[in-house]
Amino acid sequence: MNSLEENAESASDMRYEDALTELQTILSALEGESVDVDLLASQVARADELIRHCRNRIDAARLQVDRVVDALEQD
Repeated sequence: MNSLEENAESASDMRYEDALTELQTILSALEGESVDVDLLASQVARADELIRHCRNRIDAARLQVDRVVDALEQD
């Protein structure tokens, strides 16, 4: 088991910043000269999970900001 797998937690439980940091770590590993082929598929799958989570967090934040702005415009 490598350090990426040992620290893996459900993306839905992660803060945006933590998910982004893990995603950057995976990307750096994939861009390195010695990619571990045995872990490649799991790293790509984890990256996909983290990207989806980050997009969901951004969408939720955008919705919340829109609601606040709409409320301010009604006052």
